[in-house]
Amino acid sequence: MRPTPTAIREYDAQAPASEMTETATFGVGCFWGPDAQFGALDGVVRTRVGYAGGTKIDPTYHSLGDHTEVFQLDFDPDVVSYTDLLDHVFRSHDPRSQTRKTQYQNIVLTETAAQQKALEEFLQTRGLSTDAIDTRIEQLSQFYLAEEYHQKYTLRSKRVFINAFEELGYDETQLRESPAAAKLNGSASGHATTAVDELRGAQISVENDDDTDGQTDEEGIVEIPVSRTLNQVQLNITHRRSAKKNLDTVPDNETHSYSVDVSKSEWETDAPKDDPLTEAESEAESEDEPSDVISAILQDMDRLVDE
Repeated sequence: MRPTPTAIREYDAQAPASEMTETATFGVGCFWGPDAQFGALDGVVRTRVGYAGGTKIDPTYHSLGDHTEVFQLDFDPDVVSYTDLLDHVFRSHDPRSQTRKTQYQNIVLTETAAQQKALEEFLQTRGLSTDAIDTRIEQLSQFYLAEEYHQKYTLRSKRVFINAFEELGYDETQLRESPAAAKLNGSASGHATTAVDELRGAQISVENDDDTDGQTDEEGIVEIPVSRTLNQVQLNITHRRSAKKNLDTVPDNETHSYSVDVSKSEWETDAPKDDPLTEAESEAESEDEPSDVISAILQDMDRLVDE
């Protein structure tokens, strides 16, 4: 999956505003993992990691004092409830045990009376109570943001993801608060998220000096999001004439990738000889315009999707 800057920008613009969300703060060990895990959940809009639960003013990772690593979520209560989040939290740790090191302790930090009530009811239905578990239950007094390099930690290690945010010119605050970044951070960590299909829209890239209707950067790369009813298709039209496809037992919404080289007269492909895409390729000559090649592939692509 390669998210496009256009898809990221549109996803962030359509996400619920802060005033339409509620906030929840938890700790279940090192904050990198749960930041990604919970960010992938439907209804979780934004995530950030930080420090809370202690008394030290302005803690840092290397001077944490008595604080604990926590992750904070902005969630849409119309999609996921605070109780739903509690269920995920208590599935992520054993409430009857606690690590000795304060930095990585399990903690639920309620912010409102409604959250405190929801927590007590949640525990009661499971035969538990706040004073009979080792998980720390406290009122949130102050949340301190962790250093920038901790925010969306896994996402930062995936250049194919982070490059798109850099192309958009996102600064550290925008990256941390980006709804798209929360979902992609989860995906980068191996967690399934329904937002993937929205963020990986297809793109057509053509290396060509001719004028086009798409958005072209300084190197002449054209990015055109393409959506299909049954599948989302990604076309990478480059200066090599090669076509690659993976259509065996492909589920709905899987991305198909093609690379087309418009500089040679012969096509190189791993597709079967009787494949309709190969037939379109054989008709294309080296003098074909890139737009003709794209048109031929899009027509055959529709047939492949229908089949």
